[in-house]
Amino acid sequence: MIEWVRSVASNLSMIIIIRKSWERKVIFACERSGEYRTKKKFVCTVRYSKSKKKECPFELHGVFKKGRGKEDGLWSLTVIHPFHNHEITTLVGHTLAGRLTVEQHGMVGSMSASGIKPKDVMRYLMNTDPDTLVTMNHINNAKANQRRKTRGKLSVSQYTLSFFKELDYYVDVERVSGSNVLSDIFISPPSSRHLLNLFPDVIILDTTYKTNR
Repeated sequence: MIEWVRSVASNLSMIIIIRKSWERKVIFACERSGEYRTKKKFVCTVRYSKSKKKECPFELHGVFKKGRGKEDGLWSLTVIHPFHNHEITTLVGHTLAGRLTVEQHGMVGSMSASGIKPKDVMRYLMNTDPDTLVTMNHINNAKANQRRKTRGKLSVSQYTLSFFKELDYYVDVERVSGSNVLSDIFISPPSSRHLLNLFPDVIILDTTYKTNR
């Protein structure tokens, strides 16, 4: 029943979510139902954002009615409130409607790891599924999520330095006095260290004379 409700809603350019569910009862609502609640208290930020929540009253109740047998029964769907308090727009570019499937997540990850550009990944997804609502934002968000999972608890700088150390690169950093802020980073591959041992003397030639004229 849940898949049927979402399928019909998608054909009508609507997104239906499950507000509450029990073993034999499901309450469906519009994605814009309820009010926006901040996750953090006393947050001060300069970023301006909008909420999708508009207290939309649309609501459906699905109840499973048991039959005579243990596995017999039917789901009945009742429209509690049939109206929305907002306009119904297209689903193109919608966060939920265009979210990637598990298979698409795998495709984006493998293709991105191979160095394929996001626009080419997008073209491939559209060729494999012409009805997809995936946009470039979905692909970029998926790539960002995969990078965060790969890094784990490490920051971008920490992960980068650990990556080069695993490849046996020489890594040295300088911090600002009295803090953990990085001021200088020196990274050298093993081949450079080998050449330095063979040829420790360095000759610097100034070849920039009158090049700007």
